Amino acid sequence: MKRILLTTTALTMTAGIAAAEVSITGDFRLGFNDTDSNTAMAGTAAVPGVQVPGSGYVTGTAASAGYTAATTHDNKLGMYNDAGIAIAMSSTLDNGMAAGITVDLDGNDFGSQAQDKYTFSLSNDSTNVSFGTTEYSAITNWTSGGDMATDTWANQNADNKNVLRAETTVGGLKVSVSQSVAAGTATASTDPISITLGGSLGGASYVIANEGSKMGIAATTAVGGATVTTAYSTAPSIVTATSAAHASDMDTSTGVKIAYPMGAITATASYVMESHGTCGAGVLACTQAGDAWNIAAVWTSGATTVTFKTDENSNNSVEGSTTLGAATVSAGLSDYLEDMYLSVSNPLGGGASIMASYAIDGNDGVAGGSSDALDEVGGPDLQEGLTIELKFAF
Repeated sequence: MKRILLTTTALTMTAGIAAAEVSITGDFRLGFNDTDSNTAMAGTAAVPGVQVPGSGYVTGTAASAGYTAATTHDNKLGMYNDAGIAIAMSSTLDNGMAAGITVDLDGNDFGSQAQDKYTFSLSNDSTNVSFGTTEYSAITNWTSGGDMATDTWANQNADNKNVLRAETTVGGLKVSVSQSVAAGTATASTDPISITLGGSLGGASYVIANEGSKMGIAATTAVGGATVTTAYSTAPSIVTATSAAHASDMDTSTGVKIAYPMGAITATASYVMESHGTCGAGVLACTQAGDAWNIAAVWTSGATTVTFKTDENSNNSVEGSTTLGAATVSAGLSDYLEDMYLSVSNPLGGGASIMASYAIDGNDGVAGGSSDALDEVGGPDLQEGLTIELKFAF
């Protein structure tokens, strides 16, 4: 890491800034992977019906039995490399506010408004304003009560938009407001504003979230050594045919999650009850999620951890890691115990390390199913097949 200290003499053009610090870090990866996990289309895709002017409506055709679309995974087949540079700048204003900006460069040109490339922040002890690669208020502050179908808050990692978020704490009440910024256009964003209120009351912490037509309230408290979270959320029903929100029907989720430590083992269990609107049959039929439960147990002993998970669909997984000398060894069975992996990572000193892994992306838990991990097998998100990778951090 290189650090350069710039005094006020060098920053006389920036009013109010007392001092600034700039740090530059980088990393480089060089690796090899032997498996092409991309898949070709199988069968014949559906053809939608069309309205032909003057000729009436032409009926479409359904997809053939067993049809699956072609997939392109994030697989670095053969020799591959990746480089990145992160630049962080920070300063303290005369009024005590801290200003900072981080920029991530990965060798690709900036996209429109450089989404996912930078984050600017301005903060003091009680208030923070951030812009760029920062998450929305609801998904940041929400506490889920399990695998809830309706707490589908906007996700900056998924929509790749710059986000403006402001948070402040007044008398123990934390208020957070955020919205995305429309890229490449002079018009305002049409996305809903994301708002949360949170704090503590009677020994319990709570959060209230709202995002357009979505709403949620959750509370967490300690009961006899256990941590109990109860949550309620509601969101528009999803029309199956279009995957769009229904104009009036609403779904609700009510969940309870309990985490209880027992010596070296921490057990977590949750149960979510789903309630649905009155979506009718035909084109307005809605997707209706069923009740869900999850059980997990984590055993820890020194540098060794083993995690077991299961749910109402018998999606079982067993994953663990340990250290052997300086090396870290990870292994597991995930995705209905059909994905398997083994990886070993060893530091070489000076910020360098070497990693070797082998991963198998099995079916999706259904007879005749196809691989679905998209080159992100297990907890470590490993590539399918044999991978050997050198990493250098500077």
